[in-house]
Amino acid sequence: MAETCVSRELTSAATHVSMRDAVSYREIWQRPSPRRRDAGRDPRQGEMMMNRKRSTAAVAGVLALVGTGGVATASSSEETSIRVTTLGLCTEVPHWAEVQGFHEAEGLSVEFVSTTGGAAGLDAIEAGEADIAFVNPMTFLNAVEAGRDLVVVAGAGTSMPDNNGVIVSADSDVERPADLVDHTIGINEIGGLGYVMTQAWIAADGGDPDDAEFVALGFPELVPAVEGGQIDAAQVTANQTAQAAASDNLRVLGNPFYEVVGSIPTAFWVAKRDFVESGDAAERWNAAIVAAGADFDDPANREEQFEVMSEFCQSDVSVLEATPYTEQPGTLNVDEFQGLIDVLAEQGALGEEHAATDLVAPFAVAATDEAAAPSSTTP
Repeated sequence: MAETCVSRELTSAATHVSMRDAVSYREIWQRPSPRRRDAGRDPRQGEMMMNRKRSTAAVAGVLALVGTGGVATASSSEETSIRVTTLGLCTEVPHWAEVQGFHEAEGLSVEFVSTTGGAAGLDAIEAGEADIAFVNPMTFLNAVEAGRDLVVVAGAGTSMPDNNGVIVSADSDVERPADLVDHTIGINEIGGLGYVMTQAWIAADGGDPDDAEFVALGFPELVPAVEGGQIDAAQVTANQTAQAAASDNLRVLGNPFYEVVGSIPTAFWVAKRDFVESGDAAERWNAAIVAAGADFDDPANREEQFEVMSEFCQSDVSVLEATPYTEQPGTLNVDEFQGLIDVLAEQGALGEEHAATDLVAPFAVAATDEAAAPSSTTP
């Protein structure tokens, strides 16, 4: 498969406390889509693709979206070009959507922008280097409270008993959440959702999270840092949790997300509200992600999914096979999101009251919540 890779860098100030403000553009790549498979597809996905796929003539008629920083444009092939951030995680459906042709079916040319975390992704949007960012809810809500006019355009996974975790070395003296006090904990973002939930988890077990030291590291660095003894524990992703559970050197302590709150959204994709309202690029991208998510969730595609995604996230296929699976619907359950917002408010992590329906684009609301969807993206 042909692949075009280009490198770009953006300089951004980073504090000594956290990497969350550092925008790291290690690589930006655009992978032309292969011809999409048609045999053996889930009938649901096939129906969605037929309903959503635009003809070549319709794609040729798409007008260029005009604007400054962070606005999608039309490429020379008359596809609409958009830029989407990635953390290189094994469950990021946009990569599957690109490889399997779902972006192409919606007349989209997608450029992936690699960042170290959700805050860096939002900085990329603000700097005009990306249109859509992959973030966790806490980072998103912090940005909203800071005055950024953002809206969720697609959902990702939700917390389940086994799809997040805190890991420690096998011989660690840490046996329960409260034992993390006076230890060093690796986290993807200081102030992010994992940070807040891990703090709440420690507090719920009787410990004082202020007495634990949190260190920000990129996801790929967390497991090696625990194995190497640079940190005592780390809050990690589902496949990293599975990796730890299968290792003789690591141990899974528990899951702060599920044990504190239950089922909540752990990540989603967001964009500036004016980007959403300036055309239909965001809605078309959501349609591609919903269709790709149905395809991603189809057990018949699991073997190919493991092969494709293991290369993308640099993980062994065996690790992905052992990782608890979380469905990727592409939409967001606003009731679960509201429940998370309420818990964060109770924890003192938010300074304002927020209605989830005001923060989610109508086309991104899960079907069970359609009655609650706002009539527009404007609160």
